[in-house]
Amino acid sequence: MSRNIAIDDFMKIQLVSDPQFAPDGVRIACVVRRIDAETNAYKTAVWVVPAGEGEPRCYTDTETSASNPRWSPDGTQLAFLSDRQKPKNQIYALATDGGEARPLTKLETEGSISGFRWSPDGSKIAFLFRATPADYRKEATEAREKKKLSAPVRHHTRLSYRLDGFGYYDGEYTQVWLADVATGNCTQLTTGNFDCGLPTWSPDSHTLAFLSDRRDDNDILPSNTDIYTIAIDKKGDKPADSSAEKSAEYSELHRVTSPHGSKSALVWSPDGTRFAYVGNPDAHDPWGTNNERLYILPTAGSENAIDLTGQTDTTVGYGTIGDVHDTGAGDTVQWNVDGSTLFYAVSSFGDVRLTFVEARGGDPVAVSPTVHELGGFSILPDGRAAVTLGSPTTPHELFVLHAPDSEHSSVRVEQHSEFNRELHAEVRLREPEAIAVPNGDGGTVHGWLLKPDTISKDGEKVNGENDTNNSAAHGANKYPLVIYVHGGPHLQYGNTLFHELQWLAAEGYVVLYVNPRGSKGYGEAHTQAIIGDWGHADYRDVLAAADYACALSDVDARRTAIMGGSYGGYMTAWAVGHTDRFTCAIADRLVGNLHSMAGTTDFVWRHGDYFKGDAWTDPSDLWRCSPLAFAGNINTPLLIIHSDGDLRCPASQAEEIFAALRLQHKTVEYIRYPAETSHGLSRNGPPDMRLHRLRSNLNWLDRWLKI
Repeated sequence: MSRNIAIDDFMKIQLVSDPQFAPDGVRIACVVRRIDAETNAYKTAVWVVPAGEGEPRCYTDTETSASNPRWSPDGTQLAFLSDRQKPKNQIYALATDGGEARPLTKLETEGSISGFRWSPDGSKIAFLFRATPADYRKEATEAREKKKLSAPVRHHTRLSYRLDGFGYYDGEYTQVWLADVATGNCTQLTTGNFDCGLPTWSPDSHTLAFLSDRRDDNDILPSNTDIYTIAIDKKGDKPADSSAEKSAEYSELHRVTSPHGSKSALVWSPDGTRFAYVGNPDAHDPWGTNNERLYILPTAGSENAIDLTGQTDTTVGYGTIGDVHDTGAGDTVQWNVDGSTLFYAVSSFGDVRLTFVEARGGDPVAVSPTVHELGGFSILPDGRAAVTLGSPTTPHELFVLHAPDSEHSSVRVEQHSEFNRELHAEVRLREPEAIAVPNGDGGTVHGWLLKPDTISKDGEKVNGENDTNNSAAHGANKYPLVIYVHGGPHLQYGNTLFHELQWLAAEGYVVLYVNPRGSKGYGEAHTQAIIGDWGHADYRDVLAAADYACALSDVDARRTAIMGGSYGGYMTAWAVGHTDRFTCAIADRLVGNLHSMAGTTDFVWRHGDYFKGDAWTDPSDLWRCSPLAFAGNINTPLLIIHSDGDLRCPASQAEEIFAALRLQHKTVEYIRYPAETSHGLSRNGPPDMRLHRLRSNLNWLDRWLKI
């Protein structure tokens, strides 16, 4: 007999990602991430799964971490990233007919490789590498500790000097490197205080192209990314001249003319005449409120690119929030073998679906199933696609999509892994109920309801375990309600497994999670409705959904909570500053003061492009939309959760709200996690801290709602 999902079950879920078909179409490599409870750490391994009959096999050492599996063009080797030479990071390869893994790179410098691609002829590998700053390398650190010296002083000249979940750049940036497969010799191709995107190869293996914003003032100028190419000599084994970014073997960087705006996911066409990329045409849209679009550009360059998706009012990419999934690994955009079609992911109405469009233009076609989240994909010439798919009740697993056999048939979906079979058989998960609620402004709020097992689909109370909410004291079939607001704000809740929400429903709460205005996935007008005006249209949408849920026969409207993280924490603090309807609230990694946030967050806040004014001469809009401005109105018991290592929404955001409420003798508590946690604590933070956070949330809800 299955049981309710438990607080620690997120530690048992294995996360499957980055599916990569072998060139022969017989095998699929993927990454499986798990939590090692004994070491309180995440471990990743590369697995190979048969595309036909047979059992999956782990190809790498499970005691170290391996990721990013990539087959050689001839299929005889499987390369992957490994940290087995800590603190160095190397690319390794396994012969597919057996044997031990051997290093394909011989990097002498400590640092991290963030991605790589084989050359089409299989002789070279282009990769991204960021060296560890000299003062923070192992030898320098140990020498400093031995002498009991202080940590190094940091010196910043640009605003973009740190990144949440990563740390501080300290003068080292992600550069393009080249490795010779036969010798392992590595050559740095780019230098400078600029990050580079993952390079893509020309079909003849003689040229690399990559994305980079190489303007000296790129931290304060409107968003723009350029395409660069660099010719590769066949020798590829001499170091580049770091002062000029060239050598006898490598020509100077060539900037390809392209439209202004941010770009990502650059990939060369099979015939070598075109680039495809994902872009935002508005350089003054730093928050990404426009739909990300798929473009084609001649490799010779042009001021104009062909927009293949703009007419659909859908956004390209992986936009769904979850706490037990790995998405977006691999190529975001892939050409088919003859260059006639492009495949990519689309986030829409809570789904993420594999979609294709003809390169000459036309209507895009979604091929993966609805009510699912696509996590990654790779395409074979015969039309098969290896994908990872998850749903609201199933963790991501590996599937193969088969193209229709005829005009009247449909895509066949075939499952090829069951890494979570035992847990899925043991644990009972709830199917969410999709809702669409009028928002009072002529629009609709889309969301989902999760209910305890003790409520049937028709709302009647049934027998079930964990009915701990003392419903008899509050009337028959009445349960407390918890309303979740997602972060972003320009992301979406969707059709993926969310452990925290499932677990709270198992604990006797009706859980409502919604996509108010500002969310992605519902068209640009929906996303752009809150530009420079947080806390108004979005707040009305949240209240409209709350009104709907409170009117349900199984919900006790006298026992409700609102909670969320990041922008969801913002909306929580904003809501309790504007209404006393909620019994309690939890604001996680919140934004409390947009005025101070503008100068302390890790991303560059370009004033005037989103919120009007600026922080020094006209902060009126920033203050008008700040929860701190309404802290005097907060009477709802509020739990604040934050992390010292959060560089996206610094801990000072929580401190300002906490101090304001405590000084007014309001009911407020503040849980603060240590510096090794970051903004992503609830999704990828240390497992023990994730457990502590979940327990703290439940204790607060039970304290105020189950009385």
